[in-house]
Amino acid sequence: MSLQVLGRTLAYAARRSALSVQPARNASYLGSTVVDPLKKYPDVEVSRDPAEWRFVERLLPMKTVPAPRSTTETLPSGWRPTNPKSLNEPYFIGRSRNHQPSVYLKIKERGFQKFTIVKFITGDIWRLKEDLSKRIEERLGLKHGIHVNEMYGKLVITGDVYNVVMEFYDEKGF
Repeated sequence: MSLQVLGRTLAYAARRSALSVQPARNASYLGSTVVDPLKKYPDVEVSRDPAEWRFVERLLPMKTVPAPRSTTETLPSGWRPTNPKSLNEPYFIGRSRNHQPSVYLKIKERGFQKFTIVKFITGDIWRLKEDLSKRIEERLGLKHGIHVNEMYGKLVITGDVYNVVMEFYDEKGF
């Protein structure tokens, strides 16, 4: 065995041993610092004063998402309220509990399968399927498969047609 091969072997072994010595994590129970005696910390005072409690309540998360302000214009975030004219349609697409449009893009199989999902549909779901399929065919020139789930009020459209569905959603005023 030549000296070059021996040198490379020893260098490789040194790198391997250096890697294996390092701990898997940066902290452990034995390596952690000891807590100081409790007498060093300030005493805790329990208060039941409602005047003080209101400052704590501001910091707690809300149990539900508050109803949006009644407004007719589009907000700077892009959110817009439901148009009252959309209630006259034979179908209605509801919103999520956060008052957002219930249109989602789901990507499966490492990005090879894409589905656009529309939820919270009430009314004539079959008419909505026909209107959406016409709109998709007009805009993209393709026919997409649309699966109707009448029990859950949900449409599953094959392909990434999220933008087309959102244009339809905004145009109808849902």
